[in-house]
Amino acid sequence: MKPTNFFAVAGISMFFAIPAFAGNDVQSLTARLAKDSSPENVKAVALHHKKLNCEQNAKNKKLQGNQKESYMTICMNKNEALLAFSSINNQRFASSDDNEILR
Repeated sequence: MKPTNFFAVAGISMFFAIPAFAGNDVQSLTARLAKDSSPENVKAVALHHKKLNCEQNAKNKKLQGNQKESYMTICMNKNEALLAFSSINNQRFASSDDNEILR
């Protein structure tokens, strides 16, 4: 048998062997996705990214000591989603009396 034919046969046999292992991989992948998408994990990851973002901003502003601590506290407590929602709705409904609810 020529070496090229051997690799072709080996490749084809590997192709047919994949479905036998796919069941376990799909189950483990499904379990991993369920764990990763749990509300607790999503919140923890978002908090971690927010902290990294605040730290990078403090570094870019060259804050140190008490100034950095103060900035980090403000940054971590800021609710960007609410601010964005309020900003969009204030622009969209600037003449509406419903704006008082958002403020």
